[in-house]
Amino acid sequence: MRCLFLYNPKSGKGFDPSVAVAELSKRYDVETFVPQTAADLTACVRECGHDAVVFAGGDGTFHTVLQAAAGRKITLGYLPTGTMNDVARTVGIPRRLRGALRAILDGHTEQFDCMRVNRSRYCMYLAAAGSITRLSYETPRPLKQRWGRLAYFFHGVAHNLGFKPFPVTVTCGDAQCKTVAAAVFVMNGRVAAGCPVNGEGNMQDGVAEVAVIEHCSHVGEYAALANFLLGGKQRSSRIVTLRGRTVEISVPDTVVWDFDGEEGVRGNLYAEVLPRKITLFAPIGKNFGNDA
Repeated sequence: MRCLFLYNPKSGKGFDPSVAVAELSKRYDVETFVPQTAADLTACVRECGHDAVVFAGGDGTFHTVLQAAAGRKITLGYLPTGTMNDVARTVGIPRRLRGALRAILDGHTEQFDCMRVNRSRYCMYLAAAGSITRLSYETPRPLKQRWGRLAYFFHGVAHNLGFKPFPVTVTCGDAQCKTVAAAVFVMNGRVAAGCPVNGEGNMQDGVAEVAVIEHCSHVGEYAALANFLLGGKQRSSRIVTLRGRTVEISVPDTVVWDFDGEEGVRGNLYAEVLPRKITLFAPIGKNFGNDA
């Protein structure tokens, strides 16, 4: 069997690709490629004729691979080497290299949902809007490599990156929410920024969850955000939640969406869940809706 191995040497704190190649070679005829740009990575996945594509990187790398993989039948293997690795946390892929490799070599696959946004782009686990959501891609890479998830906090404090409220109308199935929001999150996974934000999330249930943090006082917005990041263990009247297979969101053209930790589009958003669209090597015996 033929395997294409791709890795992003700039992701996270890096890793030794020779270990991955040696382990993968026990099962596959491995070809290695180091893409220089996101466009290189997407094109390589779209054009390859291998039995499997194994890639190392963070959530941004996963998002880039997804743009090509969602449109074709291909088996993906993911080695999480990024800062947060939210996709890996949701589907139970070990963050240690040898554990992730073992899941691939065991050969067990699962099919997972992804989201199509504005009918032309794909998200694996999150579409988010609000000034503070930009931290994932505005925080400098060297800072992330040195400090890990703390880098987002340091960068946010240094640049006083807070909330800029905006009017929003969310339609999700038969439910609708119209309010002024501090932030909006459309979620397919259970984890965002390394936090258990969506305990009901399941990448195999065909629906997305929406959380709207409503505008209030400055302190109130941060309290609601803290509640959200902790998984809503204490209920907040400032967080509106909805669930559905399709989500339509109207916002001003100045609002920027973040897709899986990468800068996305501005303005209105239409998201639809594509059931079982992605085939991924995954650990055997995991309950992907409930496991931590």
